[in-house]
Amino acid sequence: MLQTYLNQLTPPELADSVKNTVDGFMGKLSQTKPKIAQNVLLLGNVQSGKTAQVLGVLSALADDGDHKVFLYLKIYKYNEKDNCIYYFVSSFSMG
Repeated sequence: MLQTYLNQLTPPELADSVKNTVDGFMGKLSQTKPKIAQNVLLLGNVQSGKTAQVLGVLSALADDGDHKVFLYLKIYKYNEKDNCIYYFVSSFSMG
């Protein structure tokens, strides 16, 4: 899934950015103790590519075979002071 997703992204720099994020995320995830549920908070500036990044991570998690169910909540509360939006992702291992 990840490679298919990356192939659809334009410009190529966005695909490179998503790949770097995925590699970093998966590396950190591999260093954590396995859990039935894993919660992650992603935050960033408005229009900074958060959705592309999180979809890349979800694609990689789907590819690894350990994560079968994803709950992706987008919180549309804009924090004007910090100029950012918060995302919450939860994945569940079903094994």
